[in-house]
Amino acid sequence: MFRSVDRGEISMSAYDTAWVGLVPSLDDPARPQFPKSLDWILKNQLLDGSWGDKDLFLAYDRVCSTLACLVALKTWNIGHDRIKKGELSSYIK
Repeated sequence: MFRSVDRGEISMSAYDTAWVGLVPSLDDPARPQFPKSLDWILKNQLLDGSWGDKDLFLAYDRVCSTLACLVALKTWNIGHDRIKKGELSSYIK
């Protein structure tokens, strides 16, 4: 099993990334501690407006991941176009 791991990388989880993105900075609580997680969320929205595993469809994963990403973006008031697209996703309606 370990031989199949390439360079020690793991797949990204939109749900987990969104939770990390919610952590406020220790220096300034009005800013995120991990802004790169928010960048990842902005760059990895699926074509249908949702977030989740693009290769394996699981409705529960899509709904939870999409909601978590929307909360993270709304918390920091960024990605308004992504938020709108996510809210229009058939998984959230």
